[in-house]
Amino acid sequence: MDISALIPKLGADGTLLFDKQFAGKTGEEGGGIAVAPDDGTIYVSGTSTSFGAGNQDAFVLHISSNGRKLLDAVTWGGPDFETGATVAVTATTVALAATTTAGPPYSLLPAAARLSAARGALVVSNAVFDVATGVAANPGVGAAIPSGSTTFGGNFEAAIVRIAR
Repeated sequence: MDISALIPKLGADGTLLFDKQFAGKTGEEGGGIAVAPDDGTIYVSGTSTSFGAGNQDAFVLHISSNGRKLLDAVTWGGPDFETGATVAVTATTVALAATTTAGPPYSLLPAAARLSAARGALVVSNAVFDVATGVAANPGVGAAIPSGSTTFGGNFEAAIVRIAR
């Protein structure tokens, strides 16, 4: 069975604002998400076996803040296996934390991707949705950009990909 990246957006009160899925012919897995500080658009990162240069590549999707439009989609990788972890965004840069099993060359390619309505139903509980303040990240799996600096954690095959906005 193929796997799809699910992208739900919840309001501050926990209401479901939208839910989309990103799916290709074989499989996509979500890894990270960030909201652009200047325009509220959404960046989603993850791993694709449907799009890219190799067997498995990292991807970054750029989605409108209301979830109605996929603004851009790119993959990053080489001929072997790459995975996309966390994504971070500033006014001028998108940073993708990724892993790879091989050395360069790598390709940053457009992906002929699209979003669709989720195949299932997402049920939101009536519990209070509490948003923590500040920046939090698990240093073992990703990146965070507090106050303009970049913090990254990963294993020895890890890569940070900078994409100009």
